[in-house]
Amino acid sequence: MDKQFNEFEIKGKKIFIDEKEVKAVKNFEMKKGKGNLIEVTLTFDAVPRYE
Repeated sequence: MDKQFNEFEIKGKKIFIDEKEVKAVKNFEMKKGKGNLIEVTLTFDAVPRYE
């Protein structure tokens, strides 16, 4: 699923998106956007925070 996330939460050294912990980054892509902005694309697996 491709979905844009502008909001995320960092707790300690873990990143949570939509209350799901980011487990492993599969792919990382960075490209220059407009002006000084950089667009970063991460592909990862997410699992429920409370299993």
